[in-house]
Amino acid sequence: MPFYLDTDDREKIKELLKYNVCSECGGQLEACLDFPRHQPYLWCKSNHDHDGIAREASQYQQKGMEALTIKARRDIMEKEFSKEKTTALAKYQGVTSLTKIQAREVLATLWPEAEKASPAEYFKAMMLCTQYGLNPLMKHLFLIPFWNEKRKIYEHVCVQGITANRLIASRKHHWTFLDDTPRVGSEAEETRHYGEVNPDILHIIVKMRDIDTGAEVTAWGEWAKWKINKQGQKVPNQPKGVEKGNSMMNMGCVRGERKGLDMLYPADLPPSDIPVADENFIEGEGRVLPDDEVTPDIEEVEDTEQEAPPETASFIDLDWLKESLGKIQSMKIDKWTNKEVLARLNIVTGGQAKSVSEAAKLLNKKTAAVFAKEIQDLLDMA
Repeated sequence: MPFYLDTDDREKIKELLKYNVCSECGGQLEACLDFPRHQPYLWCKSNHDHDGIAREASQYQQKGMEALTIKARRDIMEKEFSKEKTTALAKYQGVTSLTKIQAREVLATLWPEAEKASPAEYFKAMMLCTQYGLNPLMKHLFLIPFWNEKRKIYEHVCVQGITANRLIASRKHHWTFLDDTPRVGSEAEETRHYGEVNPDILHIIVKMRDIDTGAEVTAWGEWAKWKINKQGQKVPNQPKGVEKGNSMMNMGCVRGERKGLDMLYPADLPPSDIPVADENFIEGEGRVLPDDEVTPDIEEVEDTEQEAPPETASFIDLDWLKESLGKIQSMKIDKWTNKEVLARLNIVTGGQAKSVSEAAKLLNKKTAAVFAKEIQDLLDMA
């Protein structure tokens, strides 16, 4: 069936033909023109009844710096982290199986002030490295400083690069992007999903399919087009890194793709409340804060702390949690043993609990809600 295009740009059509295939058989596409509609379209060359187009994520998209040569990686590291730090950490270049001690050495060299300023975020970054095979030298994650006006100090937030999620997913899975996505959603698609078209928000649609299982998901990334500056004026909400090629479109794509990967592989990826940004627009050691959902709202954090339950209570029903985990484990879903769940919860909370119930008590109201929803979604799929 025809996949109609909203452009007649020859170069764009050539690019689509070069990188896309039929989403049903993986066969070659051909471009045609619907004369009555004056609109170009693509369809499967071998079977015109096949529907949709697909583009597999490239090696660099999936693996990031891991797909580059050693020399290319070292050149990037020297540019981003300085020659001295690159030399000091040369033995860890390309390593994706860091121990806790090795991860700590890398983090301490890149962000020496982070452990004292933000111990929970520092511990979270260290555990992400060891549990998910990530390496800050490969721009998989960052400890980004931000100014805490109340405490008058720089604190750090653990942020993943979008490539880290792609890399983790690609170790076990293969996926494609469908229907020329990510892209701006059409008015019909936006209305069908949101109920209306909002001209003040950029909505990016991302359609993905697991090549092995055929599972498909549709996710949306949002980016507000406007913001109010310090003078109270309404101005374009441009993200940081525009001078390097970043854009509102790119930020919406990052958010949409992250949601799509979370939906396809919920058991394989780190907790969804860990911020994700495009590492291409984070300067060196993270001195430029990306315009994603990274900077904590200090007032919101304080409110959460004030609402914290008594020491023996929990924001999540522990009996329900025990029963639900038992059901999930009986389904043989990967990454959901008590040991693995405990490790994930300790990453989120920054604690060192010895049992799942103990770790669950350390969740605040927001993270408990996210964790409970993840469990309920798995139960609903059963």
